[in-house]
Amino acid sequence: MLLQVHLRSAKLCQCSSRHPGLPNRTPTATSRRLYSVQQPSLRPQKLHFYRGAGILTSASLDDLDLDIPSISEDLGDYQRDAGAYFKDGTSIPEHFGNDAEAYRAAREGVVLVDRSHWGRLRLTGEGRLSFLQGQSTANVLELVPGQSCETVFVNAQARCVDLATCYVSEKGITILVSPCMASRVQAMLEARIFPADQVKIADVSEDTALFSLVGPGSADLLEKLGAGRVMEAGPGEPGRHMLLSCKGSPVLVALGCGLPSPGFTLLVDASAAGELWIALTAQGAVPMGERGWQQLRVKAGRPGAGSELTADWTPLEAGLAGCVSLAKGCYVGQETLAKVHRLAATRHALWGLDLAGPAALGLPILSGGTKVGVLTSCVQLPNGHHAGLGYIRQRGKGIQEGSPEGQEVEVGDVAATIVHIPAAQHTVPDQQLPQKKVEPTQQLGPAGDRLEVGKQDPAKEERLRAMQERLAAWQAQQQA
Repeated sequence: MLLQVHLRSAKLCQCSSRHPGLPNRTPTATSRRLYSVQQPSLRPQKLHFYRGAGILTSASLDDLDLDIPSISEDLGDYQRDAGAYFKDGTSIPEHFGNDAEAYRAAREGVVLVDRSHWGRLRLTGEGRLSFLQGQSTANVLELVPGQSCETVFVNAQARCVDLATCYVSEKGITILVSPCMASRVQAMLEARIFPADQVKIADVSEDTALFSLVGPGSADLLEKLGAGRVMEAGPGEPGRHMLLSCKGSPVLVALGCGLPSPGFTLLVDASAAGELWIALTAQGAVPMGERGWQQLRVKAGRPGAGSELTADWTPLEAGLAGCVSLAKGCYVGQETLAKVHRLAATRHALWGLDLAGPAALGLPILSGGTKVGVLTSCVQLPNGHHAGLGYIRQRGKGIQEGSPEGQEVEVGDVAATIVHIPAAQHTVPDQQLPQKKVEPTQQLGPAGDRLEVGKQDPAKEERLRAMQERLAAWQAQQQA
């Protein structure tokens, strides 16, 4: 499928000001781009980008490690033309003056979010999968190139450090971490590397840009650009990603947007980020700033670094049980998580809150004057309502029987109601639990005794047969 995209107005394009390697120019009617794509499968595929009658190009995910030449142009001008507002000292738009439109589009259409301030680490070396298997909670060892999963980095006490997404390719693993967490996670992992591990870690955040498409219209938008409708994953299946190419640079297109909503995540070389942003917005993606992303995050219940993901809480409390494997063997924090699960000793759980007004983070959540939790996030929605996240005690005084959903509480002097959050999963899936030992089958011996018959080595089987023969002979002698 081929589609010709005409770029006629600078008002159609928004680009990340984080990356100076993007050209600052106004598209014209002659600035045309033609995209085509091969049908993707489980392995990375390639979207080929033509510049006029240019030469067909291809790419590899490992090209994302290339150094990007610097061009002294500020791409923030494009976002400002589209109404972007930047906080002092930041390079990511806080908002585009369209919060209500963008919030609605995330539910009914598609929004485009610049997440380039999120960290990207690149793990290479022959031992990369086995190393990551021992350093995080998910079973990454079973992933093959073209697959991805979410995993949690924890400390030795199984308390949260960060929630990450791992994209596996032929020669490396790209790890997406939360804003301001790349240096910390990199230092933590490097401190655990031994020479025999054969692993190297690099921070590629500055060389790449990261966008997310959020909303039910995301797949349609990519289809208009020629990507087709092939990237799907059923419940419990690993995430998937494919490799495309834009302006001769690789673009990783991954299923999932970091929220429990339809969407995609796009990782692109900084040199091609502007072209990609232009193409997406030209097809109707509504730009959304950081404020809008936080509104979606809190309503969905995705835990955030520094708020819900801290050394106070475990992944099981943070609603990240789906990212935890208790069957894969030893890893950092595994013994603690296994014990908590075995004893059903999870003390708190992350829940949503509908608040009657704004409330300061860290305030206690009260029920009848008794503290039952703590507020960790609070945002104002475009309709003026307030939403929050908080850790609620699982049991004890002040907690209603069964689920706390629907319970009326107070956050400081603000009335609130505990509500369900779709991102939270508080139970480890059965397939991620240790397999129960199968009891050996039993049969009756000659005297009616139950004899265990299982798979044994030949010597044991021979001894058992001889014992049964002697027993039968003795029984016959007694009856004579």
